[in-house]
Amino acid sequence: MIITIASGKGGAGKTFVACALARELAKNHRVLLVDADCECANARIFFSGAKLKEEKGVKTFFPEVEKKLCNRCGACTRACRANAIFPAKDGYPVILHELCNSCGACFIACTQNALKKRFREIGKIREFEISSHFSLLEGELFSGERESMPLLRELWKRAEKILGEVDFAVIDSPPGVRCASLFCMEKSDLVLLVAEASEFGVSDALRVAEACRFLQKNFFVVLNKVSKGSSEFPEREKIVKRIPFSREILESCAKGTLPEREKIKALAEFVVGLNEENSGG
Repeated sequence: MIITIASGKGGAGKTFVACALARELAKNHRVLLVDADCECANARIFFSGAKLKEEKGVKTFFPEVEKKLCNRCGACTRACRANAIFPAKDGYPVILHELCNSCGACFIACTQNALKKRFREIGKIREFEISSHFSLLEGELFSGERESMPLLRELWKRAEKILGEVDFAVIDSPPGVRCASLFCMEKSDLVLLVAEASEFGVSDALRVAEACRFLQKNFFVVLNKVSKGSSEFPEREKIVKRIPFSREILESCAKGTLPEREKIKALAEFVVGLNEENSGG
């Protein structure tokens, strides 16, 4: 079973829930934790004893113009949805590598074969062994890089090779509703939406819920940082757990440790039960 832990905003507690849930599941099952929040890959800080098994760089391509072949028609500029190509005063296209998302549309649009592929490293993929039946796979985008999707696609290719060896895969998704988070939700069997119990947190979570419905993905809500008078997710039947605001959790996370919580244990039991129900077990 593939479970994506999503959130509508940063700071909702998504990574805490993902790591704590994965650890709880790993007590009785084979588990893969995928840190797919490549722009802020920090799940590893909760598992200080993890052993690095493999590390590899990920490269992406970008176009480079050969002026002797270019007829300055502007087709590549019009094809680029990322606005990474614009015409200079002399009419030749200028490429902004930082904005390029390596979609390849410009190569298709160019009829003169005037664009050549060049490659550069944008990040790293690392695999860690936490225990004999608990692994962590992370993608880390280099500082200054704008596009995480090329790295995320390579991360998922690596994850697919491990999925057959585990009972549960827990994906720590990027926050919000964008290509990277939708990619993670699309790959999952279940989405657990971590919503901060505030007006902003619930508002952003509703956007993720709408995306889940669009993708036809089953989802449930974990309402986090609940206190007296805090905001409520309007679809109460979707709420499976409420985690109260806790200074203990804040201090533990700041120290890079995961506290034992009955709410997380109950959440793991819910996930296991749902998996058995769906598989007919």
